[in-house]
Amino acid sequence: ALFHLITHALSKALLFLGAGSVIHLVEKVVGYSPKRSQNMFFMGGLRKYMPITGTTFLTGTLSLCGIPPLACFWSKDEIINASWLYSPILGLVTSSTAAFTAFYMCRTYFLTFEGDFHAITMNSASFNNYLSLSDSNLINLWGQDDSKFPVKTISTMLTKCDISSGGAVFYPYLKQEMKTIGVYKLRESDLTMTFPLVALSILVIFIGFLGINMTDEIFDLSFPFNSLITQPFLCDFNYYFFFLIEIIKNSFGSLIISLIAMTISFYIYRIYLYKRSDILGDDQKSIVFTNLINKLVQFVKLWSLNRGYIDHYYYILFVQKLTGLSAKFLRFDRNIVDFLVSSIGSSNLLGGESIRYLGSGRIYQY
Repeated sequence: ALFHLITHALSKALLFLGAGSVIHLVEKVVGYSPKRSQNMFFMGGLRKYMPITGTTFLTGTLSLCGIPPLACFWSKDEIINASWLYSPILGLVTSSTAAFTAFYMCRTYFLTFEGDFHAITMNSASFNNYLSLSDSNLINLWGQDDSKFPVKTISTMLTKCDISSGGAVFYPYLKQEMKTIGVYKLRESDLTMTFPLVALSILVIFIGFLGINMTDEIFDLSFPFNSLITQPFLCDFNYYFFFLIEIIKNSFGSLIISLIAMTISFYIYRIYLYKRSDILGDDQKSIVFTNLINKLVQFVKLWSLNRGYIDHYYYILFVQKLTGLSAKFLRFDRNIVDFLVSSIGSSNLLGGESIRYLGSGRIYQY
């Protein structure tokens, strides 16, 4: 459990730092608003401008997908195997979770770093209507309503003015009174951001070898150094290399699940990234396949917009039943309980009035 925590902590720290590096760049181009600077559909093609961030983010992505010999592969494979041995249902759940993880992580990488930079071509109105899940009443990072920054198209916010070997140059859309903020150039983040990314990438690549003793299958940080003292290095390296190959063979099932999910993610978003539909070569097959992909994307979009239909089924199974039950209790309270209480009060009032006339103390009333 500790080894699983450490490997996933390193991989996710690498991914979060990479995301911060990307946001730091994009927000200076598309504006200081989370609805724009943190939306992957405004990004794309950043790998050629941010090679270090792109490479390290890909390392963290492959690690979280469970690709050997990166960090997350070791513990994830053991968990999936143990789940299948314990219960087929639990094994199916863990395998499905691994597949979804590989799918959305590759989706994140493809939309952010591959293709072209989409901010200058995307229509803002269609983007907000089709892709945005946020409420229009949200405020941006500066505490102002986003409606105070009206734009018709993203191409009016950004003006592409130069493309050179150093990267593309854009005019930021945020404008002050009678002046425009200076031209900003798409380029790699500085050393304060890239150095932690590289350091974490090295750990993600090699932490699996440092954390698992392949001979005893226990947690042991000293095993790679013991071999240098007790055995010739080359023989020991060959032994562990062939042992690694054996482990990969045994984890073939979980690895295939991740690779299939990654491939599906690539083919789905390839159309969006490269504006191509000739995935299968044959035009007819491409049309059929594209229609299937569009239906799948539409289903996933509706599923996401409806929050997985959890609220819908929760309303049917719990809210409606509890509402009907509470309505019955309300009718019982009003018709039975309140009637009894009112009857007791009325009977007391009637009895009091009756007794008052029976014993008023006036002789003429007897």
